[in-house]
Amino acid sequence: QYPASLTHGLSRKEILNRLRNRLDQPRYEHCLRVEATAIELAKRFDQDVDRAGLAGLLHDYGKEISVETYKRVIIEDGFDPKLL
Repeated sequence: QYPASLTHGLSRKEILNRLRNRLDQPRYEHCLRVEATAIELAKRFDQDVDRAGLAGLLHDYGKEISVETYKRVIIEDGFDPKLL
């Protein structure tokens, strides 16, 4: 579970559901593997595990959508507007 301060109150389960709905299965599974790798690297190099894991999980969130859709998703899904 990631801190609400990083996810605007979304649980990991909610984030996973949104990823599953936006990405094809291979890319979704890739994001899960990148999340795990990012967490391991953060531990090894004494970095913020939550930020690293969340970054790994979400790094491909917008890969399969247009820029306009990406902007709309950021707003509708409650992500930080600074991402725009």
